[in-house]
Amino acid sequence: MIFEILKYYAQFPNHSKVLEIFAKGRSDLPEYAAIQEEIRSLPKYSRIQGLDYYIFGQSFDSVKQRVDGIVSRTYLFVEIGDIMSKRDQKNNIQDEVQMAVTIAAKSAEMDLIEEAIQSRRTLSMMQQLRVAMTSDQRNTPWLKELSSSCQIRPFVTKEFASIGWTLMFDREGSDLFDIKRLFNRE
Repeated sequence: MIFEILKYYAQFPNHSKVLEIFAKGRSDLPEYAAIQEEIRSLPKYSRIQGLDYYIFGQSFDSVKQRVDGIVSRTYLFVEIGDIMSKRDQKNNIQDEVQMAVTIAAKSAEMDLIEEAIQSRRTLSMMQQLRVAMTSDQRNTPWLKELSSSCQIRPFVTKEFASIGWTLMFDREGSDLFDIKRLFNRE
C-alpha cells in the first residue's frame, strides 16, 4: 500500500526533483533499488505544471529537513495517517486509512498579497490533483477505495514557512491489508 501511494503521487511534481527523495542514492534494503527504478521509469514530465518538489513521509523531523532545503518553490507532501480496522461478528474486516496530501509554497518573507497569490496558485494545483485522482480511478484500483467525501484545509505553518492547501481523505475498503489471507496461511 505505501509503495503504490508513493509511486502514484510521484507523477505530479517535477520528475528530477522527485528523484531527490532518494537522498542516499542507495541502500542495503533491497526494496530501495526497486522503488528507485520504478520512480526513475515514470514519465519525465510533471502532471501538474509548476509543482516542483516531492515529500513523502511520516517523521516530522525528516519532513521539516526536506522542506527547509526548499528555498522558494512549491512542493507536494503526502502523508499516511492513522489506520483503523473493524471486524464484525462474521469476521468481515473493514479498514480505513487516513491520508493527507498537501500542495504548498515556501512563504518566507512574503507580504499578504504574495501569500494570496501563492494560496490561489496552490489551490489551483490542488484542483488539478483532485481532477487527476478522479479520472485515474479507472486505471488505479486503490483510488476507487477513496472515501466519497474529503476536506480541503488551508496549510499555513511557521515550522515549514509555507502556505498552501491540504486535501484530507480516507481510503476505505474491505480488508485493505489482506489480513484474512494471512490468517488462512497459519
